Amino acid sequence: MERVYDSRGRVYGYVDEDVIYDGDNRIAGYTDGSMIYDAYRVPMAYVGDGYVYTMDGMPIGQYRGYNLYDMSGSYLGYGNQGFRGLLGAILLLLLLRRAFRPRFIF
Repeated sequence: MERVYDSRGRVYGYVDEDVIYDGDNRIAGYTDGSMIYDAYRVPMAYVGDGYVYTMDGMPIGQYRGYNLYDMSGSYLGYGNQGFRGLLGAILLLLLLRRAFRPRFIF
């Protein structure tokens, strides 16, 4: 199992086999090793040459060693096992999912 940590060192999600889970143990998506799919198996991102790309080829993040950065250079987090680009894509998927989650104001 590979864990993904946010920039504060908290577990943000993990990968078990080909299933991506968020920090609350819910299925967030799937992977085949280089592609990232959402929970409905719709392709969202892919990894190549140290970058994470959207499906239209736009780079949205880059990784260096264990660390992942967005394209403006902001540190996003890291993985625990030889931080492969796949973990960076997963971290971005989880961050994007949280950004687009409905918010309720009471």
